[in-house]
Amino acid sequence: MEKSVFSALDKEVYGHYKELQYGYGFRRVLDGESESVTYDTGSAFRLWINQEAVDYALHWHPAAEMIIPLVSTYTVTVGAETFVLQPGDIFIVPACELHQITAPAEGRRLILLFDLDQFDRINNFSYLRSFLTKPVLINHSTCPSIYHEQCEYISHICRDYYGDEHIRDAAIHSRLILFLINYARFCTSTVAQHSHSHASRGKQQELQQCFSNVCSYIQAHLCDDLTLEAVAEVACFSKFHFSRMFKEFTGYSFYEYVRIQKIKMTAALLLNPELSITEIALQTGFSNLTTFNRTFKAVKGCTPTEYRKLFCAP
Repeated sequence: MEKSVFSALDKEVYGHYKELQYGYGFRRVLDGESESVTYDTGSAFRLWINQEAVDYALHWHPAAEMIIPLVSTYTVTVGAETFVLQPGDIFIVPACELHQITAPAEGRRLILLFDLDQFDRINNFSYLRSFLTKPVLINHSTCPSIYHEQCEYISHICRDYYGDEHIRDAAIHSRLILFLINYARFCTSTVAQHSHSHASRGKQQELQQCFSNVCSYIQAHLCDDLTLEAVAEVACFSKFHFSRMFKEFTGYSFYEYVRIQKIKMTAALLLNPELSITEIALQTGFSNLTTFNRTFKAVKGCTPTEYRKLFCAP
């Protein structure tokens, strides 16, 4: 967190609420590569100040994780990419993503774990969620025009979290949604401006709305045989123009994006032990078990059977 923006918050949260947060007795516990997330009772959030010089080996958890160094750096590796976070950086590790953390000898950072599934009933949330399929880094360099706004959302979340209002979770929920919306708008407007530098603001907003509708359409038809040609027609673009624009907006090719979203859907179904893996494969549009196993492993790094064992410990 940038000192001018967050130094007061750091002192307030770390000082005034130090005894309160450690009174919960909360500690992170890894079981092999898996970390179970313990939220506050009846909540979908867990926020705390971490100052332990503890490294975390390669692991994952079902929650998305926001990390904001307050004092000193913090090193996070996600996949093949390593991020050395500076004080003031806002970094989000996607849910169920393998990552490892290296802590400095001394330091302090704010960490927020949150359950994205709580937002899935919101219309068009699949569009916002598409921006959290890869690590997110927000700072002065990456997001100059919205950085201070994002910092303000985090400040309010911290104060709401440690407040005593009975509507605390509702307040955090709303601010986190605004945080995600602001980031999504920044990303899409940046792409729209780059691709249509001479387009009017109204035209850029049309493009944003178009791709929001496309993501919702894909989510609603994941079990169908989605083709680039069919979805490009829904978007009213030529196949080639749509393919290029889709990659710019999402960071993935059309078929890569569909494959990732389909596997996310099957991963959620694998948590239900009453459904067989074959049933899940057929139910979600895979033609056979071999294709499902191969696709799942390519996205998740393990087979459906291994995934179920990791997430559904007896």
